[in-house]
Amino acid sequence: GGHHRPRIDSVFSGARTVATVEAATAAPLGQAMRETLVAALLALVLTCASLGGQETLEQLKARLDRQRDPAERARTTAKIGPILLEQAAQAYREERYEAGTGVLEEYLGYIRRARSELEASGRNARKRPRGFKEMEIHLRQATIQLDDLARAVYWEERRPVEAAKKEIEEIWEKLVRALFGLP
Repeated sequence: GGHHRPRIDSVFSGARTVATVEAATAAPLGQAMRETLVAALLALVLTCASLGGQETLEQLKARLDRQRDPAERARTTAKIGPILLEQAAQAYREERYEAGTGVLEEYLGYIRRARSELEASGRNARKRPRGFKEMEIHLRQATIQLDDLARAVYWEERRPVEAAKKEIEEIWEKLVRALFGLP
């Protein structure tokens, strides 16, 4: 999977929509209002086109379900991770601690599975780093995110966040050792 480019026909159909709206609003709206509406619609079309490359959590989970190669599954997991961490952080910010902890557990499940699949694959991380490298980068960033989250949460509610951070750090350390060929 490379970069996803916005479909050209979707951009053109957006331009047609702008032209249609402009024609339909020619009589009742003033010139300034029409120009504002056309500019707003054009901005919306361009925004939608640029967002075309971002997969939703559901799309990523579906892709993960289809994948068999442990390296590809690890790469997809590294894309699922930040989305789940943001959902957990959002729940904690809204003081929905049980929901936040539930999302953290879901997140840890994905990370544990990716780690055990990479280990079971017997791949040499130094010689064939695909999957290992993406997970390492994600876990390093996740440690920072979890650290920030732990500081932002009332200390009574911190335990699950700190436990997740500790586990992620341990998995990250194992990955780094594998990538550098250390015992």
